[in-house]
Amino acid sequence: MEELNGPPAGSRQANGGANGGDMETVGQGDVEISVRQDVPRVPSFPSEEPPSPGDVGQSTSGLPVQRVPGQGEGGMICPEDAITGVKKIFADQSYYDTKVETQAWTSRTTFILASIGCAVGVGNIWRFPYMCYRNGGAAFMIPYLISITTLGYPLFVLETALGQGTGKSPVGALGTLCPRLKGLAWLGFSANACITCYYMVVLSWALKYLIASCTMGTPEFAIEGNAPYYFQHVMLDKRYFCTWPSRESSPSPPTPTGVRYDVGSVEWQDKDRALELGYVCENAGFLDEGALNTDQVGLFLIVWSIVLAMVFMGTKSLKYSIYVTLPLPYVVIVIMFFRGVTLDGAGEGLKYYLTPNIDILFNDREELNSAGEPTGKMIPAVNIWLSAASHIFYSLGLGQGMLITYSSYNPSHYPIQANSLIVSAANSLTEIFGGFATFSILGYLAKKKGVTVDEVVAGGPGLVFESLPEAFGLMPAPAFFAFLFFFMLLLLGISSAIGMFESIVCTIRNQLTDMSATSRTAERIVSRHWILPILCSILIGVPGLLFCRRSAEQWIDLVDGTVSFFLLSLIGVGEFLAVSWVFGIKARAFLLLCTLHMC
Repeated sequence: MEELNGPPAGSRQANGGANGGDMETVGQGDVEISVRQDVPRVPSFPSEEPPSPGDVGQSTSGLPVQRVPGQGEGGMICPEDAITGVKKIFADQSYYDTKVETQAWTSRTTFILASIGCAVGVGNIWRFPYMCYRNGGAAFMIPYLISITTLGYPLFVLETALGQGTGKSPVGALGTLCPRLKGLAWLGFSANACITCYYMVVLSWALKYLIASCTMGTPEFAIEGNAPYYFQHVMLDKRYFCTWPSRESSPSPPTPTGVRYDVGSVEWQDKDRALELGYVCENAGFLDEGALNTDQVGLFLIVWSIVLAMVFMGTKSLKYSIYVTLPLPYVVIVIMFFRGVTLDGAGEGLKYYLTPNIDILFNDREELNSAGEPTGKMIPAVNIWLSAASHIFYSLGLGQGMLITYSSYNPSHYPIQANSLIVSAANSLTEIFGGFATFSILGYLAKKKGVTVDEVVAGGPGLVFESLPEAFGLMPAPAFFAFLFFFMLLLLGISSAIGMFESIVCTIRNQLTDMSATSRTAERIVSRHWILPILCSILIGVPGLLFCRRSAEQWIDLVDGTVSFFLLSLIGVGEFLAVSWVFGIKARAFLLLCTLHMC
């Protein structure tokens, strides 16, 4: 079966080799040079059939090959026997071409760690626990486990197979199947760029808290009752519109600045005073953007510099940072878990986390506001199932192109199914285990404040930047545990940000490489590997400044909800349909088997 498996392990690093065709030795003085004869290198496939009609062209290696299904001008054409198209992909010598230093993983372990770093990020710490809280606790685990089994893992295998089988970026990989599918890849590129824009801002928040934790006493954000104020006012500098609810003349006590409450926006402190007087205050949101927060912009640039430096190093040098940035957060999670479960009241938090409410999976429920009061609106039961599916796409990084990019740096002999299972399992276990640590601390906070757990949980980023910091302030050594937590959060976020940004750079690099034959500018950019990451960081970083103003939380909620809940799910389903449509169900299985060297 050796001839069926293509080149042996490491053949991508050894261009050609003994299996690459007949070799002849030419002597030149004291040097022997092995010259590879121009003999097509085609793996032996069972049941040889005549090739389907198609134009004969040149592969990137110069060998004559028939057109891959759907390639070329004209309509979208697939061969009568789609398995023949699969064979032609593996017959193309470019599948075995040498990869440059910055485009090949040094080991399978490095690839697995890098993939786990992409999947496990900030969302695993705050998004998953909050999704459980909002969707019935342990009841959310049922659609979550079904989604990871039926959607997450199969699509993870598919994207890994596309990248490793073609050795190309997302656009090139889907374009190999059919040129018109490049639009689906560019849609994933757009989703990845949108997430990267605001993801860096969230990391700058974590960096701000990490710096504030470096104190001998209690950090400012951990002082009892001060956590919401620190995040909403110090970090975001929020403003509120306060108005008198009735037509009667409103009281007119002056604010410290001499401005009446009902004439415009007020600051956080004034908002509390206005509420005491009976005013109704609403978040100014998009109506009061304000100027750029200079402190936040500075931290934003620091985070971008760290990510940019790691992308510069390439995959061989990146392994040293991965071996540090990935294991350390798990050490911190374990420490936070054991500290959390030993706190008074941790049992109530874990009970809330683990007690299922099966009814909400099949029956609509009434929506509650932040005070726990019904709003009169009904939430369909199907929303829980959609939330679980969309979270799987977001958590594993599916549809963004990261998996295709990272797996395109793999040699052809890496086991796809095993790697996919390891990464998917590590991601899910991290989320579930992190939920234990989070809710045990929330149970302790609820016990200290004399309220129930659902009254201390803040939505979205507030869980991480309001509820948990307040809990740290009630613990012994608050600065130490706060430092550990935000250090873990920053490391997890940076490892994910590297994968997202690397996918963007790889996609643009491959496009410029194709253009370099006719464009001198493209050739110059590609030949100087440091130019492209800088250009991409500018193109992605400048729109990210939009999230460095007062309305950052509203913008992040808007973009995150649109991209993660809708766009990523659409891209994932589109990839399933695209591969099945181009090759057919039978040939798709054959393609996977060939990529796994089992055909």
